Amino acid sequence: MIVFTYGMHKSASTFCNRIVAQIMKQSGAFDKVIAEGDVSRVSRGMLATFNDVILDSRKVVVHKTHGGITNYAKELAAKGVAVATATFRDPREIVLSMLDVSEKAKGTHRRTTITRIASLTEALDRLEVEIDRFQGWAECKFVLPVFYDDISFDTVRTILKISAHLKVHCDPERVAAAFQDKKDIRFNKGIRARYETEMSVDDQQRVLDRFKAFYQSFIEPRLAASSIAGAA
Repeated sequence: MIVFTYGMHKSASTFCNRIVAQIMKQSGAFDKVIAEGDVSRVSRGMLATFNDVILDSRKVVVHKTHGGITNYAKELAAKGVAVATATFRDPREIVLSMLDVSEKAKGTHRRTTITRIASLTEALDRLEVEIDRFQGWAECKFVLPVFYDDISFDTVRTILKISAHLKVHCDPERVAAAFQDKKDIRFNKGIRARYETEMSVDDQQRVLDRFKAFYQSFIEPRLAASSIAGAA
């Protein structure tokens, strides 16, 4: 079996990947859980070394990717040997996080697609790619979309949703406890709705206007649900 954990950059994708691996380990349903790092694209060649694991119901590979969905991933899901999660976040917050990363990388050798982003315009252009990839994953029935605010600030309840999607049982409190210190998770500031105090109204509107359809389909429903859950 394989679990793909796709994530938009700066959307708690690493955290979700680690949570999925921990759920699988603690479920007791598998003899072996292999947690793999970032891969650019899900392909037959990339997964060739895991063929025996993918086809073994007692073994599981948890693979993180920022790449778009591929026909091969869909084929594995159609065969019943793959499921996936896809993390997403308010683009306003991703912009701020991208610019944080770029600032921290100055003067270092960490020059990647994300660390080279130096302006709002560049961040918005990159987000076009991120959102297109996310929507490609999210439209598939075998994929569970996971909102940044949910996994970061309502972790236990989100673990329950993920475990239900994976069709395994676990103690969500125990899974969450494994990440209490979050030493190996890059959270940057980890503050909800940073844009309210760190982004001008005009810049916020630029983001909202450019990704209006994405906000209507994914962000606004989750923000509303989070508000209701918080009130309850």
